Amino acid sequence: MQFYVITLFIIIFIFIGLFIYMLFKKNNLSFVFAIFSLLSIFYIAGILGQLLSNDLETAKFFHKVKYIGAPLIPSIFLLFLCRLKNYRFPDYKVTATLLSIPIMVIFIMFTNDFHQLYYLNVDYEMFHGYLVLVFDRGPLYYSFTLVQVTIMIINFYLLIKLKMDQYKEYSLFSNALIVS
Repeated sequence: MQFYVITLFIIIFIFIGLFIYMLFKKNNLSFVFAIFSLLSIFYIAGILGQLLSNDLETAKFFHKVKYIGAPLIPSIFLLFLCRLKNYRFPDYKVTATLLSIPIMVIFIMFTNDFHQLYYLNVDYEMFHGYLVLVFDRGPLYYSFTLVQVTIMIINFYLLIKLKMDQYKEYSLFSNALIVS
């Protein structure tokens, strides 16, 4: 367990450094990556808190901390990839929708104790001395998972497209050197 805790602390400090460095760069691409870094800090801190928790209430609290970052990370990464590809940000309606759905899920997650739309029941089990949360998933969990998977597929497509475009540029450059 010590190895995981130390590793997660190191990763948090790396993302804090990235966040601070990107804030000083002052352009759209670095700002989006700074937000991505900040959300990653929340997510990893939530995981670390869950690992170190000893009771159900503490574990549920850190699960909610984790959910500050988790729903927004794929959407922010999509905006980052669009900007990295030198595309403009998507239309403001698309961007607002892309960000509003995860924000609604964060709100639903934080108020889940009142309506059980995201998780029907939260319990825990002890596994090798660690407290592990066990969830009975509600109806919104599956619909939001479908949205997240769709965004991740788009992210993978853009990453592959970026790599292929980079390969084509390299290939054209190397052919120009051979010809000359």
